[in-house]
Amino acid sequence: MKSMIKRTTIREIKHSFGRYFAILAIVALGVGFFAGLKVTKKAMTVSANQYLSEGQLYDLRLLSTLGFENQDVEALKEKDDVRSVEGAVFADIIIVHDKGNDTVIKAHSLTENINQVVLVSGRMPKQPDECVVDSNLFKEDAIGTTITLSQSNSEEDLENFSFHNYKITGIVQSPYYVQFERGNTSIGNGMISGFIYLLRDGFQMDYNTEIYVKFNEDFPIYSDAYKEYIEDREETWKTYCEEQAERRYQSILQDANEEYSEAEAKLETEKIKALKELSDAEKKLQDAETEIKIGEKQLSDAEKEIAENDAAIQLKEKELISAQIALSQNQIDTGKSAIEDAKKQLKAATTVLDQKKKEIEEAKVKLADGKQEYEEANQEFQKQIKDAENQLSDAKKEIEKLQKPDTYVLGRDTNVGYVCFENDSNIVDGIANVFPVFFFLVAALVCMTTMNRMVDEQRTQIGVLKALGYSEFVIMSKYLFYSGSAAVLGGISGYFLGTYFFPLVIWNTYGIMYDMGKFSYVFDCKLAIISLAVAILCSMGTTWFSCRYVLLEVAAGLMRPKAPKSGKRVFLEYVPFLWNRLKFLQKVSVRNIVRYKKRFFMMILGISGCTALLVTGFGIKDSIADVAMQQFQEIEVYDISVTLQDGIYNMQDTDSDTIIDALDSHHSNYLFAQQNTMDLVSDGKIKSVNIIMVQNPDQVGSFLDLHTSKGEPITYPKVGETVICNKIADTFHLEIGDEIILRTNTMKELKATVSGICENYVYNYIYISPLTYRDQIGEPSYKTIYVTLSEEEDAHAVAAKLMKQDQVTGATVISDMMERFSSMMDSLDYIVLVVLFCAAALAFIVLYNLNNINITERVREIATIKVLGFYKKETASYVFRENMVLTGIGCGLGLLLGKLLHSYVMNEINIDVVSFDIHINGISYLCSIGLTFAFAWIVNRFMSGKLDRINMAESLKSVD
Repeated sequence: MKSMIKRTTIREIKHSFGRYFAILAIVALGVGFFAGLKVTKKAMTVSANQYLSEGQLYDLRLLSTLGFENQDVEALKEKDDVRSVEGAVFADIIIVHDKGNDTVIKAHSLTENINQVVLVSGRMPKQPDECVVDSNLFKEDAIGTTITLSQSNSEEDLENFSFHNYKITGIVQSPYYVQFERGNTSIGNGMISGFIYLLRDGFQMDYNTEIYVKFNEDFPIYSDAYKEYIEDREETWKTYCEEQAERRYQSILQDANEEYSEAEAKLETEKIKALKELSDAEKKLQDAETEIKIGEKQLSDAEKEIAENDAAIQLKEKELISAQIALSQNQIDTGKSAIEDAKKQLKAATTVLDQKKKEIEEAKVKLADGKQEYEEANQEFQKQIKDAENQLSDAKKEIEKLQKPDTYVLGRDTNVGYVCFENDSNIVDGIANVFPVFFFLVAALVCMTTMNRMVDEQRTQIGVLKALGYSEFVIMSKYLFYSGSAAVLGGISGYFLGTYFFPLVIWNTYGIMYDMGKFSYVFDCKLAIISLAVAILCSMGTTWFSCRYVLLEVAAGLMRPKAPKSGKRVFLEYVPFLWNRLKFLQKVSVRNIVRYKKRFFMMILGISGCTALLVTGFGIKDSIADVAMQQFQEIEVYDISVTLQDGIYNMQDTDSDTIIDALDSHHSNYLFAQQNTMDLVSDGKIKSVNIIMVQNPDQVGSFLDLHTSKGEPITYPKVGETVICNKIADTFHLEIGDEIILRTNTMKELKATVSGICENYVYNYIYISPLTYRDQIGEPSYKTIYVTLSEEEDAHAVAAKLMKQDQVTGATVISDMMERFSSMMDSLDYIVLVVLFCAAALAFIVLYNLNNINITERVREIATIKVLGFYKKETASYVFRENMVLTGIGCGLGLLLGKLLHSYVMNEINIDVVSFDIHINGISYLCSIGLTFAFAWIVNRFMSGKLDRINMAESLKSVD
């Protein structure tokens, strides 16, 4: 470009900067919208990839029904392409949490290199009785407090842990849990509310419940390369896992057999020893009995001898009395002395005899006690022998029942949060294919209209340049540079602003469901080139299209004023009934609207686009605002959900009666149910869903209103049937009559046929008959009670009283749930604000540019009516009346476009646990129209200053 052309081009930009800025702004808006939405998925994926890479999320998770030992881990470390292999422990446990309510959490052991947690605040645990906890379940003020394991846990569950209390030292996030859902469980209420991490010594287990594997390759998440890499290794690692599980099985079997043999041998040894002890004791009893018999015989002989001696003494006494006369006194004394001595001896013998009797009696008592002890010892021996033999028999049966373990090799595609994030990151791609096309179309029309007007204004200048010898290429380069430079500046600024703010807003919006660390800005060179190329094509292409016919004319023809188009009658003139009733200025406005067709169509398109965006924005708000109310007032019509420690059939009769009495005391209706989570598997997809079974299906209508989206009632499913919510039906493309598969956390499967699709907005519910569950899984355990209160009862007060019952572990007031979900939905206001901002920007740019062109090309006309004495307001009304009419026409078309666009956008905004009620309230249509007219009015007020600056004397000078 020659220097003179350069100077005139720069001067032209300065002189018509409003027109130049309009091109720049509309291009920036189009590029920002296109690039921002297009890069959002990549930005979300890159941010997630960085977070998961830093945390070294596992590639494979190995499970075995018998667990693994450390030597299994060491063996797997030797395999090819392995970066890390770590054994870990996990266990579900109930803790005492908020306000004394029991909450189920999943406890994990900390690993060194895989699934590394991110410390949000506090510190990592250093002692076995310390832990770090889930940032979604605990706040920072929990640091320093203690987690207590609930007494409602079974002894078996408590035995998995080394302590009953753990001190919280920090708050963490885990790459294993990127979504707010924490999974399902078979304890408590069936839902896991959060997680904690402990040191390995914090667990009492002597084996690993799982093994994590991380390979050497670091492919981007969700990439085809990563999926192919894992698929190529799954079969091989299934074999590895089976080998280690078989080794542990054989080890356990061998240890069990050895322990059985040792126990059997020990039993035989103990039996022989005990029999010998019993035999010795029996011999001692027999010897004692023999001694007693001998003693009794000796005692009998002694008694007989004493009796004989006593008789002899009495005889001697008689003889001595009889012989006293004949004998001398000396002889008598000697005889008496002998008799006395004999009596003393007899007395001594009698004393000895009594002592012997006593000893014999004591010996008899000891013998009797000994016999009793012997009998008791013999009975105890027989009992112990029988118990030991029974234990050995049971052990033998257990060994015989010991089966080879089931093994599972699970990839990241079984991690619900990982899978859902991929699906959610695809949402904006569909929107990116619609909105930007609309903006680029408007940008092209703005450029075309602007450059057409500019070329028409400068026909004389172009003619002069051609007469001076400038080539058509040089002349066109001036206008190409004008529009091209605006497009380049707008494209560059729009790209960087759009690719930063759009992904950031959407990332923060999805932050209500995912914990993926910090947002990472992504510069996509290919996208930048495409965006800039499209922007330049829209601006410079339309410029070339506007200039090419003008440059074909000769210089003399260009230097003459362009002949005005011949006048035509407008369509209203053929309707005299209307046309004759219009005022003069109104007729002029109608003729001007029809006369400038390019401006007409561009303004209609721009305004309709603005209104459509406003309708879409308000429609998004309408579709999400009442979701919580519709769910918790129209579908779940009970007041309180009560969670029990044990199923109603597992309780003692007294506990059951106590709870029922407490419910009856509040004049409430109640229904027992089982509510837990399972995985729905279909077409290679997996999704965690909530399963509901009620004890008495005939009463379900008083607590759950099952109906279609059209309000038609749905019958509770029979045996082998299921009713699914509309969100699940849409996600998995299910219809009535299709079969679904549900899987428990222990990999048991349940199959059922869809008998109905119900309206539902919060969570993903599937209703099945308890008989279906009993036939395929096992006996339901009704741990949930739905409670409906009378109007005079206070739900919070009743919930507090129910919590005092021993068997009640939690009571949730439904109105509180409604408030929480309403607050969560408020975060989607970011998307609404983005749409409203874009609508306002589009309206201002289009209206400003069209008003600027309208005023510029009608300067002589406006100057004329000012000379004729029109006041300021009359002049403004004369010029801007056309804009308001076109705004009205554009609004009408925009309402229709907005409804279609809103339906498309809502189908693309797919939040996992929420199904939206897609509708637009009447007030939203009115607000959209009102804001569109408000934008037009603001632009008119802004442009009215340009009317005041029109110089009547200069504008009315002759162009000849």
